[in-house]
Amino acid sequence: MDIKAFKINENNSLVPIDSIDLPPAWIQDETRRWIDIENPDAADLHKLIGPLDLDPNVIKNLLDYDSRTEVISFKKSLIIKFPTHLNIDDFDPLYLRIICLPSTLITIHQKPYTRINKIAGELTSDSRLKDESISALLYYIFDKLIDENAKLMIALRERIDLLDESLDESPELIERSNIVKLKRLTGKHIVKFEGQLYCIGTLQKVESDVFSIGRQREAYSDLYIHLETVVGIINNYQTRLIDMNQSYLIFIQGRTSSRLRVLTIISAIFLPQTFLISWYALTEKYLSPDKWQVGYPIVMVMVLISTFILAIYFYKKGWFK
Repeated sequence: MDIKAFKINENNSLVPIDSIDLPPAWIQDETRRWIDIENPDAADLHKLIGPLDLDPNVIKNLLDYDSRTEVISFKKSLIIKFPTHLNIDDFDPLYLRIICLPSTLITIHQKPYTRINKIAGELTSDSRLKDESISALLYYIFDKLIDENAKLMIALRERIDLLDESLDESPELIERSNIVKLKRLTGKHIVKFEGQLYCIGTLQKVESDVFSIGRQREAYSDLYIHLETVVGIINNYQTRLIDMNQSYLIFIQGRTSSRLRVLTIISAIFLPQTFLISWYALTEKYLSPDKWQVGYPIVMVMVLISTFILAIYFYKKGWFK
């Protein structure tokens, strides 16, 4: 388990806490803190937050790693499971688990999350919170995570544009699996952003003694509107991919139809020849060179003439176009 701790100073920025030795009384003081925990186990969580006398279901929910978004209000705490992505190719989101306490915010994640470290670095240098409150800190974290995820969508759009251009210029070089993979990936990101939208929307409605949006209500509302816009844009990406998949299937059907047409023409042209050759083989004893020397040449001439006539006929009918 790796723990980083900070406190919010009078300038609304963060100050690292070098040594973290938190007695049960830390929940009762007025110091605003942020504690970030990476890859804790049950024993670690019990040691850290067990003395705080929280609801027994808090640790149970924090250790429940099922992929679902939640905002759960307890008597002394508020639990948030916030979906995010480390990179664009991750099909499964990383769920940032957050405990909101009256004077402390605790973030928990299983994997190393560099964006969390960047946020802490920004707030310990030049960046400032809107005010000295847990809701302002939580807003700042959400805002940065959502912006980071939105940047991933720009890279996703570039992939879709490139694939769409290739589909227009050289559809025969496209593999349908690439379209399907992008469509599935886009769907996963839609689920993630909808989960973020749910969290932000729910927090605006929470009535709890341990968490209040307070003066950040307008900021959370703007963030919700921003997320709605992002969800609308990525849904447009999904629609584009569905249209691209349909266009590719139409191209494949056209190519298959073209091949079947060629096979049909070949079969139609050589069907009379097949009949003549079969007839000649059945009557060979009457048309053999010993009994009729010109029999074989006449049959071959008939085959060539019928082939030529049928080829010209199908060409004039436009079957070769």
